[in-house]
Amino acid sequence: MSISTNANIHYFGTQTSLDDSSADVTNGSFSVAGDLVEWTNSDNAPQAIFVLEVRLVSAGDTGSTIDLFCSPQAIGSSGEDSEDPDANFKHIYLGSFPCDSGAGLSIQYVTFGVVNLPEVETSQGYKFFILNNTGQTIDAPWDLSVTPITEGPHG
Repeated sequence: MSISTNANIHYFGTQTSLDDSSADVTNGSFSVAGDLVEWTNSDNAPQAIFVLEVRLVSAGDTGSTIDLFCSPQAIGSSGEDSEDPDANFKHIYLGSFPCDSGAGLSIQYVTFGVVNLPEVETSQGYKFFILNNTGQTIDAPWDLSVTPITEGPHG
């Protein structure tokens, strides 16, 4: 089946790797702000898809996940940033990456999306954080990539 002219389709922007100097993330912990660079949604795309490249120090718990959170930047009238998530403030949750419990020391590439991005302004900036729920430590380095997505008519 071919897609008809003017049917609504997804358009994908350029994937961006956000790894800066990612450190180990112990089980039950959030990553820290310095692990990933801030991403600016310069396309003003309303949605995104995420890819996580991760390696556990040993096999994770069956059915475990790594959760993704974001902190929109410069959201206040004077440029104040949203609070970074932590154990007491699990905001803004974007979704969960499934973890292959049998992978152990192998690098896993996992994805989820399409996710609606919380936008407050044009060219919204974001800091992203992961919450490790695998039962094991996530080994450094790890990486998160984001691809902006929008919808429009098929040509």
